[in-house]
Amino acid sequence: MDYFLQSLVVFIVAISTFFSGFGLGTIMLPVLMISYETEIAILATAIIHVSNNILKFVLLKKHIDYTVFLKIGITSAVFALIGASFLHYLSGLTGLLNSILGVLIILFALIELNPKQILGTISGSYLWIGGALSGLFGGVSGHQGAIRSAFLVKSGLSKASYIATGTAVSLLVDFSRIPIYLDMDKVLNRLDSEFVLHLSTLVVAALTGTFIGRKYLEKTTKQTVQIVVAIFLLLFGVYMIIG
Repeated sequence: MDYFLQSLVVFIVAISTFFSGFGLGTIMLPVLMISYETEIAILATAIIHVSNNILKFVLLKKHIDYTVFLKIGITSAVFALIGASFLHYLSGLTGLLNSILGVLIILFALIELNPKQILGTISGSYLWIGGALSGLFGGVSGHQGAIRSAFLVKSGLSKASYIATGTAVSLLVDFSRIPIYLDMDKVLNRLDSEFVLHLSTLVVAALTGTFIGRKYLEKTTKQTVQIVVAIFLLLFGVYMIIG
């Protein structure tokens, strides 16, 4: 039943976040932590995230603004490696890691509630800072979308270019951090047939949701998705810290 409900969640969230540019990873991490320890949940979330990003990249690649992509993408990739390495260092400190992730989830929830106001004075010329911050947090916890989106909305991109460029940067971060996750002995020992089957089901659910999102949710506002994601993350972030 947990697996079915998780598949349903990833399907719905993939639909909702197609146009928001973020939200899939931020919701899937706490959901998967119901079934797996922290390190495994982060790995599973990253694999779902990268699979979904590959599909979105194929669908939207002609809209990528490569000037903006380079400004924010290079630092995103570098700091994703740093963040993922930090996670590796903390892999044996589960309690501390849970508390750190709880704080990060609350931080991103607050940013997602109103990213323009929180980072409203940052112009497009500082995209590399957004890349560094989103890459660092993306490497540690998988939560990269909110800060990246807060910077990208200031760069003057069209809606299609905003989504496509954000997807390309997110994909670059995924490719940077996933190999480090796979290097963990604890993770490798957990990759059994049941986990692979569960993960495959979630990936299919995410891809199906993305296809449907592209067809039917063109008019969905980013603000609605941000509020729903933020409220959920606030509650779960508090739970992780005190639990």
